[in-house]
Amino acid sequence: MVRLNHETEEGGDVAAFFLLLPGRPVLTRVFRNFRALPLAILLMIATALPLMAGPFEDAVGKFANDEFSDTEEAVGVLATGGNPLAYTIISALQDGRLMADPDTKKVYVTQPDGKSIDASTGAPVASVPDSAAAVRLNNRLRRTVEARSVV
Repeated sequence: MVRLNHETEEGGDVAAFFLLLPGRPVLTRVFRNFRALPLAILLMIATALPLMAGPFEDAVGKFANDEFSDTEEAVGVLATGGNPLAYTIISALQDGRLMADPDTKKVYVTQPDGKSIDASTGAPVASVPDSAAAVRLNNRLRRTVEARSVV
């Protein structure tokens, strides 16, 4: 219950008038809760992002499976996806510079200058793990890669 004291405060009639407006406590609660809404939405998005890998990241991960059919599928997705890293990855595959770690399922590109990057993100890495091996190509897959790299 709000106790109004008109005699102790100068302008008490004005303050009393605003306190008696219908719906004021409701509006105050709504605005107070509304301030938390953007933070709640931001937290939901931030926690959901790692769970939502896109088709590019999924395709790059298939190189680590060491299966020719998965490699062919990955090349098809990369060639049609439009990601700027796709050309780098396909070129590295053709040159034997695409390395995949079967333990962590991470894929790395060793650049011609000897530096390495993470194939999914393009971020530089200090070194490629010792357990990583070059992604294998057979003749059929080599022809597919050459045909896709022309496109």
